[in-house]
Amino acid sequence: MSRITYSEALSRFIGNLNDGDPAEWGSTMVWIALNSETRLIISHRVGDRNSVNAHAFVSDLRARTEGRCQVTSDRFNAYVGAMREHFEQNVDFGQLRKICGRLRRTSPKLYASAESMTSARLPSAFFAMIS
Repeated sequence: MSRITYSEALSRFIGNLNDGDPAEWGSTMVWIALNSETRLIISHRVGDRNSVNAHAFVSDLRARTEGRCQVTSDRFNAYVGAMREHFEQNVDFGQLRKICGRLRRTSPKLYASAESMTSARLPSAFFAMIS
């Protein structure tokens, strides 16, 4: 069984944007699916963080994997429907909430811990939680 982790990173353009430039210019998300053991990139996508891109990203991931997978993502709601549609029952899917903290008010946020999603948000007929 493949163990897969999703991650997104916000990418911002640092430079001069003009007043007439479209609102979507200047930042975008880079979506990445990694094999949790080898850290190899299985799938990627560049686009806004919305359900259209979530479905396209998960669809591409499904096309690149075989058999049952164990997938962990953050708590973005669009992943639930995308996983149900593209993986059906061939997945153990869990969502984690990352808890960040700061040592001081001026210090950068540091990853402190994570808590798993309660089973109430995910249909038990389709998904098994990662413990």
